[in-house]
Amino acid sequence: MHNQEKNIADEEDERKFTYKNTNLLHVHGKDCYKYALALMDVVFTKEEMASSCFYATSRSKKTPLPQEKVQLIEECIDIKYGKGTVARNREDFKSRLNQKCIDQRKLLVVKSEDKKEIEL
Repeated sequence: MHNQEKNIADEEDERKFTYKNTNLLHVHGKDCYKYALALMDVVFTKEEMASSCFYATSRSKKTPLPQEKVQLIEECIDIKYGKGTVARNREDFKSRLNQKCIDQRKLLVVKSEDKKEIEL
């Protein structure tokens, strides 16, 4: 009976941590930060990242990404790297994940400028 309960729980976890047919717990990252960055690529579009920030700060001019997706990423990190990983490393996550959003903005600007040059 215990195995059957575990299988049901495993199936529920798999559904909960599957986003667009990708099991987020199977996404690869060398460490918790690279894992978080890889999860962002799965969960958010480049446009979403470019127009937002991951965590709002006092200097943020962009709106934060949808909190339910942010919480999903945080939960995956804590499952894969140990409960409390996000809380213990909040400032590092904040700077690295917000930087990914900034980098996406720069990439989209460069790509749009390249298209303009091609169109001319």
